[in-house]
Amino acid sequence: MNKLIVLLGGILLSLSSIAQDIKPAWTKSFGGGNDVFHRVIEAGNGSVIAVGESSAQSQGGKDGLVAILNYSTGTVVKELRFGGAKDDVIYDIAQTPQGFFLLAGYTESIGKGGHDGWLLLIDEKGRKIDEKSIGGVGKDELRQIEILPDGSAMVLAGFKNDQKDGDAWLVKLSLKYEMIWEKQLGRDKYGTPSGLVLSNDGGALFSGNTRKKEDIYLAKIDARGAEVWSQSYGKREYEEALDLITTRDGNYALAGLTKSESAGDADAWLLKIGRDGSLLWDVPLGKRDFDLASAVVQYNTGAFGLFGSSNSYRSGARTAKALRIRAASDGRLESSAYWGTGSDESWEAVTLLHDGSVVVAGKVPGQGAFVGRLPLEDQDNPPIVGVRDQNAVEIAELKLNSLDNQSIQRNENAYLSFRLNNKSGAELSDIKVEIEDQTGSSRLEYWAVNYLGQVGSERTGKMVRIPVRSKDISNGEHNFNIKVSAGDKYLADTDVKLVTRVPLPATLQIASHNYFSSTRSDEVTLRVVLENSGDANSGPTDVTFQYPVGIKPSASASNTIGAVAARSKREVDFLFTKTAQFTGTAVNIVCIVKENGAERIRKTLEGRSGGVGAGGPIMIWTDPDPNEVGNKLKKTNSQMEFKMNVVSDKNLEPKNFKLRVNGVEMEGSKFNEQDLSAPKRDTGYYSYTYRNKIPLIMGTNRVEVIVDGKPSAPIFVEYAPQRSNLFILAIGPVHSDLMYTSKDAKDFAEAFRSQGGVDKLYPNVHVQEITTPETTNLTGIKQAMYDLSYMWKDGLITANDVVVVFISSHGKIYENQFKILQSGYNPKYESVSIDYKNEVLDVLNRLSCKKLIFLDACHSGGAKEGFGGLSKAVIDLAKTQPGVSTLSSCKADEKSYEAQNWENGAFTEAMLEAFANKSFSDARGAYAADVNNDKIITLGELYDFLQRRVPQLVKSVIPNAPTTQAPFMPEDQLDRAMPLYYIQK
Repeated sequence: MNKLIVLLGGILLSLSSIAQDIKPAWTKSFGGGNDVFHRVIEAGNGSVIAVGESSAQSQGGKDGLVAILNYSTGTVVKELRFGGAKDDVIYDIAQTPQGFFLLAGYTESIGKGGHDGWLLLIDEKGRKIDEKSIGGVGKDELRQIEILPDGSAMVLAGFKNDQKDGDAWLVKLSLKYEMIWEKQLGRDKYGTPSGLVLSNDGGALFSGNTRKKEDIYLAKIDARGAEVWSQSYGKREYEEALDLITTRDGNYALAGLTKSESAGDADAWLLKIGRDGSLLWDVPLGKRDFDLASAVVQYNTGAFGLFGSSNSYRSGARTAKALRIRAASDGRLESSAYWGTGSDESWEAVTLLHDGSVVVAGKVPGQGAFVGRLPLEDQDNPPIVGVRDQNAVEIAELKLNSLDNQSIQRNENAYLSFRLNNKSGAELSDIKVEIEDQTGSSRLEYWAVNYLGQVGSERTGKMVRIPVRSKDISNGEHNFNIKVSAGDKYLADTDVKLVTRVPLPATLQIASHNYFSSTRSDEVTLRVVLENSGDANSGPTDVTFQYPVGIKPSASASNTIGAVAARSKREVDFLFTKTAQFTGTAVNIVCIVKENGAERIRKTLEGRSGGVGAGGPIMIWTDPDPNEVGNKLKKTNSQMEFKMNVVSDKNLEPKNFKLRVNGVEMEGSKFNEQDLSAPKRDTGYYSYTYRNKIPLIMGTNRVEVIVDGKPSAPIFVEYAPQRSNLFILAIGPVHSDLMYTSKDAKDFAEAFRSQGGVDKLYPNVHVQEITTPETTNLTGIKQAMYDLSYMWKDGLITANDVVVVFISSHGKIYENQFKILQSGYNPKYESVSIDYKNEVLDVLNRLSCKKLIFLDACHSGGAKEGFGGLSKAVIDLAKTQPGVSTLSSCKADEKSYEAQNWENGAFTEAMLEAFANKSFSDARGAYAADVNNDKIITLGELYDFLQRRVPQLVKSVIPNAPTTQAPFMPEDQLDRAMPLYYIQK
């Protein structure tokens, strides 16, 4: 009977891998002939937008083809063609934060070179907003476009001037088409880029075929467009790269074809590439005939979907069908399927929808460009698990992005943005954000429903941008509600008030004026700050100064300054000297401001005859300079250094200076950092540089300097200490002779999942647990460690953060090196294991932040002779490794234990009790980890608890244990005050 079951299982497995025909949920065709879609995306509002080229119904030659469809039903919202009398093609599309769409390709109908790069801007209804051609005299094409996460700029890839001046053409433009940089990289090195993705450090990666060899390449540029590295991949025969994506773990995947390792003709090819360009793995995926992967997507589960065309659906087939291949996260083939009638159907592009299904786009020869939605497979969209109704997600950093970031003006395209932090501990799928006008009177246009898809638990959260536009509005305040849900499950909501404002015309006024004496001559400067408080630029502006007898201008008294920008300030200086004819006690200079020739301002500006100005000394902040950074600052450190220039008509000493912080006056000399420079005196006035450093309190600090009773203009400093984010990596390999290593890692990880939040110890907690045989094999553990290094390099882990690595496994000594044993370890190959120093400690040392290791690798189960030497090696490494604090499960001459009573190792069981603040009693009395009852368990408190509790646990359950067990941490690594865990009960 058992044999029969096994046999049936084998038959079922075999049948599951047989290719089946695909039945799309819906399909649509556009145009005819050889019309094709090159790219498809899902817009934030759920619309599917496909772009490509069409010769049918064109205005001449090829036209850019755009189709907008309903994602659920496939209903065509709009079918559009753009172009002129010649060839015009669209290759790619990207969405802007304002809800518009940038299309990239080439045009022969407009531009200077006859075949130029082409950019179009359309709205969600397909209406053309703008277009622009870029390029030179030769043949130029834009093939890919990506928009930076903050919406500030776009990065484009293609080729220029027939690749005569460089292989790959990379361009960075602002969204107003202003050139930021332009690069042409490579000489006979790169073929036309076929893929482009952005990197976390502000740079980008592009891919394609090499120029001379039949290989493929992947190259990285930094934020300035400089080449960082490039790698080529390929073997003995022809390979081709056709698509590039960023994988869920921050690495990259390339898709295309290979003939080097194919089963017959060319096979589809999938490669996974590390962040440094290293090849992690590659697999050919196909059968005996031609198989091609034009596009790749990664499902919510981590599996890959490859889409293209294939002749392998039938032996000897001369024409192709559209192809879908499903591969596991490690590249193993899971299934393949086909669609079409064998008329050379081809899927060129794919996009993952918010519900986990996919939309494919390409062509059906004779029928035209094709778009279709493939049905959702259960394994591609895991159910929502572990989600609580309350506090599952957090809406943070909510703000309006507009011209003034405070209101929405008439005819303005703005957007709301916020960071959605996942605090549930599980990856959330099918996330949508709804916004509702609760007043019903705003007359604003906005996307009522916005689809995000999957939101992971990564530290950076997911940025949400909701387009908001205004047309016929009036002044007012309007209340909106923002709601977040996962499918039909409510997660969170918040209210936001939007202010609408009719723009004010340009309004000029004199904001301030000051007189300054020169330190090198008898010249005096009158500085006038002219402000335009309106929402429009002023017309051409002239400023003229009228002066009394005895004042001699050093330059012209009339200044033409042109237009003053909306809501901005301009400084205008009038330089003069006093002659013997001047007899007054005050300098009265009249400032006249004209706009478009008409007088707008006439004001008398009064100052002392010497030039210092009425009312005492002049104090000017120079560091920080409010003219450059404003008078509202943010600081993350508890002290602020400042510098100011002071001009006085008398000699000053430090005792003349006081500081006023939040209304409380203090002698400047109370602070050790006070410094007053020696005076400079050329014209009877004293000029000083004053420096000091003051402590800040949490919140807003109003800071003023008082000189001889006169206060300076205030600056406002908001002090918010930078909080540490927590990164947990829990590793629990599977061993036949140990029952609870995987559970130890899972329980440790679970204990920290709820530790993040605005009201918790850490604002964000990123947890990765690897506990299955597939994830804790040799490659899996190494990749998990190197991912920490990559996260540091990419800026996701910063110097202020805390990284904790938990390891529960077997360890052993091999050739005087301490090794961690992975899942599937084979004693026959002793050297094939994790080198603890090189692949754990040395990797962590690349991170310049706080690092803590909990190491339980001296388990008694399966221990061989010489076990004491193993424990000693762990302790010795902990003592000698700089920059990493290691808490080991036992001392050098001890073993560590696990038991069914705890369903954990004793080390982990005691930690879980500490985190729950459970008390126990021993010979010294009752004891709990939170000794001072502040709900914070520090590293010192945890260590003291473990040293008492672990030996007691072992003694009570394993009374005849060969050794005792007491955790150990070197004293110089024990940061007793380090907060580690917040008790939530």
